[in-house]
Amino acid sequence: KSTKEKLEEASNGTPLKQAPAKKSSGKKKEILTPEQKAQLAEPLRKVGSPKAKAAKEEAKETTDADLEKLKAFFGKK
Repeated sequence: KSTKEKLEEASNGTPLKQAPAKKSSGKKKEILTPEQKAQLAEPLRKVGSPKAKAAKEEAKETTDADLEKLKAFFGKK
């Protein structure tokens, strides 16, 4: 094939670079009802199981005991 034929074949093919597809700008805003807005405005309340609360208290007690031991140890010097 001659150079001219190759150029014609290439020009008839698909372009190497294509324009990027346009993306939609922004999102559609969801319309909330007054009830939903009120629910979102309320502060969240963490709900823990009694088992988890007991484990937390136990950890706190051991930490307090360790602190007392350290205070006693460093207080003697």
